[in-house]
Amino acid sequence: MKKWCAVWIALVLFILPLVAPIQAVVSSDSSDSWPGDIDRQPAASFECDFEEPSVEWLDFVGGEEPATFSKENIHVDLADSVIEIDNQVTSQLATAGQLLSGAAKPLLRPDKIIAEGGYIAQDILDEAAKSRGRTVKNGTIFVDTEGGTAFKVVSPSVFSGAFDTDDALGSLASPLQNTYGLARPQLSEILDDFELTQETIRLTRGNISGFAPNIEKNLILPGWATNQSFGDSLKDFKYLSNDPLIKLQFSNQTLQANLGDGKKIEVTVSGGLGIEVIDLTGRYSGFGGYRIELTLKQESFLIVEMSANVNQEVYIPILGLDIPFGIGRISGGIFAVVGLDGSLSLEIEARDYTETTMGVRGGTKFYIPTSVKPIFSQGFSSDGDVDLNGEIDGYLKFGPMVGLELFGFDLVGAGVFLGAGVHVQADNKMLDVNLYGLFNVYVKLAGKTLNLANYKPTILRRRQSNTAGYRIKVVEAFISPGLVGGIIEREIPSTVPPRFEVAQTMKYRILVIPDGTLFDPNAAAPAEQAGIRKYPATGYATTNEVGEFYQADPQMLYHKDKVVIEFRVGEESFYSNPATPTLPFSSFTIAKADSFSDFATGQVNPIRSVDWEDGVPDVQYKWTYCGGAIVNLSQYLSMNYDQHVPTGDQATAYTDQWGNFDTRKPPLAVVPGTQISNAGFDVYETPSNWGSMVGYDVSLNYHEATTTGKVPVRTTFDISFDRTIQLVPNSFRKYEEDGKLIHQVQYDESIWIVNPNGTRTVTSDEFRYNRIVFSTQDLGRTTDYHNETDLVRNYQWVLGESGKQLIPLLDSEGRETGAALFKERVTVEWVWQKHPNPVKITSDDHTTVNQQGGTFAVTATGYAPFTFSINGAPTGVQIDAASGQLQIPANLEEGEHVFSIQADEDRSNVAASFIFNDPYQGHAPSPPDVQVFTLTVLHDPDATSPAPTPTLAPTPTLTPTPTLTPTP
Repeated sequence: MKKWCAVWIALVLFILPLVAPIQAVVSSDSSDSWPGDIDRQPAASFECDFEEPSVEWLDFVGGEEPATFSKENIHVDLADSVIEIDNQVTSQLATAGQLLSGAAKPLLRPDKIIAEGGYIAQDILDEAAKSRGRTVKNGTIFVDTEGGTAFKVVSPSVFSGAFDTDDALGSLASPLQNTYGLARPQLSEILDDFELTQETIRLTRGNISGFAPNIEKNLILPGWATNQSFGDSLKDFKYLSNDPLIKLQFSNQTLQANLGDGKKIEVTVSGGLGIEVIDLTGRYSGFGGYRIELTLKQESFLIVEMSANVNQEVYIPILGLDIPFGIGRISGGIFAVVGLDGSLSLEIEARDYTETTMGVRGGTKFYIPTSVKPIFSQGFSSDGDVDLNGEIDGYLKFGPMVGLELFGFDLVGAGVFLGAGVHVQADNKMLDVNLYGLFNVYVKLAGKTLNLANYKPTILRRRQSNTAGYRIKVVEAFISPGLVGGIIEREIPSTVPPRFEVAQTMKYRILVIPDGTLFDPNAAAPAEQAGIRKYPATGYATTNEVGEFYQADPQMLYHKDKVVIEFRVGEESFYSNPATPTLPFSSFTIAKADSFSDFATGQVNPIRSVDWEDGVPDVQYKWTYCGGAIVNLSQYLSMNYDQHVPTGDQATAYTDQWGNFDTRKPPLAVVPGTQISNAGFDVYETPSNWGSMVGYDVSLNYHEATTTGKVPVRTTFDISFDRTIQLVPNSFRKYEEDGKLIHQVQYDESIWIVNPNGTRTVTSDEFRYNRIVFSTQDLGRTTDYHNETDLVRNYQWVLGESGKQLIPLLDSEGRETGAALFKERVTVEWVWQKHPNPVKITSDDHTTVNQQGGTFAVTATGYAPFTFSINGAPTGVQIDAASGQLQIPANLEEGEHVFSIQADEDRSNVAASFIFNDPYQGHAPSPPDVQVFTLTVLHDPDATSPAPTPTLAPTPTLTPTPTLTPTP
């Protein structure tokens, strides 16, 4: 016999392949009235000694103070006869065992020591009483209000008789000499009045006082050193935040558990449980009643395996909680409770994440509870499913169990547990299944724990097939591309926990039940009903070596069909639960949305599916594409996150074998040869306002099944331009106008405007252009043109004339091709203007020397430096090219010598300046200046050279500047 309970608790439905969709059950209650049964049945104690937290945990929560009740809400009046002490006194309390063993440190809290019968040194207690003007007598009561400890002096510890005569006994009792024996007083002896005014506090991690073995290492919290994750979204939390109060994930973790009869048992846990918050409300008074309630937000998905045949509740401790408040505390822990009674395996899949308030309330007299009632306030909404193959009853619940103590007295406790369970009963080849939510309130009163109240709202009721110990998993049932694949497993007898092996060479066939056809496995030959399609059509197929079954046909499945696996055990047929096929493609991509040609292209994104035909034992995957499906697109405009405005008509397209679609290629209509038109489909351009978004509502239709999605896009406008120019033959001419020299040439400009994505052609009415015409002619002489930006300041922007006609390019049948031609003739003129700083030789054009020779300095103005040269000078006459110094040798022939001197701009060694304006930039080199120079040589010793005198600069030569003049 075996026991295996798997409970998943969450908010949304997971549809297993073997079961039909289910309806959620919703209930709500905002009062203290309990909607279920009030049982008051005895329950096992939740007592547990949790282990101390690790140093790592204490460091992790070091910044979180434990929550407690406000001091102003705690009113305490002690009896006049008590003596108040502090923790320096109560820290000296000890048990008899501690004193006799000589242990230095107590292992129990002071209030627990008193509960077991404690001792304290007489001198310590006498001094404490004396400091308060009192003496110690039998019956004197001492109270530590900060530590929540009270004790009564019974008597001094005195040993006589045999202890005096027997040295061994005397030595044994000596540690107890000179001590007071202590007992716990009644609350009425301690208090004249006590009241905890009702207050709600939110617990912190600082209230976690310990962990059960193997729990702490499974924590999942931000920054926690042992953080881990399953990596599978189906096996992870869906509703807890990233930083809840507590979050645990288990992977085959062995934990210690307690049975209801007090025995211990080991369980193996996988899955997770977590609590977002715990809000604790407390109220207590001596005669005005009490209230303890807890508000929880929690989530769990657990599989619990037990290695023994258990027919009672199993209590799994998780962690300890402690909320001290001076004279008392509320303490306890969080526990999981598993109940199971059945012989076959069970897996419950029901997630629940709700905010639930439950607890207990009642009256008090002399600080003792006199009544108890459950508290319930909860909005319940839960979906779920269950995978099983036999009769079974099982449940799992978890939550906190806490109790209120005053001076060590256990007054009242409350436990709040949420979970889910299932009850299954067999009916021939069918199973009646009832999956229910579970809300439980426990109460601890007068030392006893009671299961006070139960509420079991139904999550799911259904009938399903009895699979005779086989487990059938329909892994894939896809309408497109049309396939059903899965695994059949056989339960291995007498395994605890239950184990399965693959069912090799098992005969099977796949039955497809059309919508509206009733399928009853208990009927005679149910597969032969009219309308049921069988795959294979005749006979049976067999599972492969790993127990897989697989059949494929493009026409196999339609919307609302049901899939049933018929398998043979001996000569008898058994049937799986009906599975609902799905259209698995739900993701879309819009590759292009052209707002000029009004079309959209994209793809139904492929899915990763099992490769059933690979012949390899290990599961292999492949990409499956959605071919042959109808895709409908409708554009929308979204101004913000919650606004959705459809625009324009719908377009219809057909996917190819790779799932690609193009609205320019609509499918054929139902009428043969008639094509659907997408003529009304408009692609609106993405607004320039970035607060707006354009997208598409996409629906995919295949065999009457539909999936939808929204795909935001940014539209495109793909128009290309191709420009060519051709010189007009014989168009160059040279002329003068207003004293300026002008060079002119013409060329024909052709611009092809091409739509690469369709045949729609840009028309003349849609065409506009800006012509940039620029000229530097006749601009002021004070303007320096050093770089391009200087020229831009003087651009003349001219809007192109709208009357320009485009010439459409047509095909051989006179239809537009998407291309149009724009032509115009452009005239370019170069107007030669004066150079702003031409080269000019400024020194005299003559000099005289005697037969001894001499020198002469040639100077020039313009953009320095210059290069000087001479031409036709007598032999021996030289000029320094850089400085212009003319060297005249001695004994030159007497007479006049005429030659030329030339000055040029020297740009060879001048680099452009990146800091200062470059005087050369924007100017052509100045023409050289040539001077006719006369050298007179006299053989008169008194002959001297005249000083050079400047001459006037000639009129500057012209440099060209182009001017564009378009001519139609």
